[in-house]
Amino acid sequence: MKFIAHAIKNLEEAKDALKSSADLLEVDVAKRIIFSKFTTQHHGIKGKFGIGENLEPLLSVVPQDKLLLDIKHAASSLTFTEKLSELLTSHNIKNARICGLDWEIISKVCEKTGCLAFYTIKEVKDIKKLEKILPKLASPAGFSIRHNLIDEELIRNLRSDHTTSELFAWTVNNQSEIKRLEKLGIDGIITDEWNFLKK
Repeated sequence: MKFIAHAIKNLEEAKDALKSSADLLEVDVAKRIIFSKFTTQHHGIKGKFGIGENLEPLLSVVPQDKLLLDIKHAASSLTFTEKLSELLTSHNIKNARICGLDWEIISKVCEKTGCLAFYTIKEVKDIKKLEKILPKLASPAGFSIRHNLIDEELIRNLRSDHTTSELFAWTVNNQSEIKRLEKLGIDGIITDEWNFLKK
């Protein structure tokens, strides 16, 4: 099972997480409205305006196969897909995982860059909605699923339709929930406690 460091906000945190044996780094990505730069952020009002550390240093240093880029607030920008695709291409990013709720935008970015599409499932209604739209999207490399939605039936359905897809659960910070998800066959845990829990 992969342990994925949740909400990495800057290069220093990324280096610490990699040293602490995190398998992947989940980085929330927003776009600055004024300067058209992509930033790392987690949530809150600052994130909506793209206020945060510049994303580019992370792209330059962190191995791309260690990146899980969680796209935030993409629908609010008409040029988000084009600009993010250009940024990833300029850094030769082809194998990063890209997740989020803006499924169409994630699909387009992955088609343009060769990155791996991970579609986020946050609520029960997302499951049915995603089933309908999935044939129009880039083939999923995986799904990022809110942990309390995960049960045997959901796992069975996702595995039967997408046998090669990785299933990641978020955000899990306690051992009993990790053990439950491990028994169900989840491939990765997105957690704030990556170092402690992995040990």
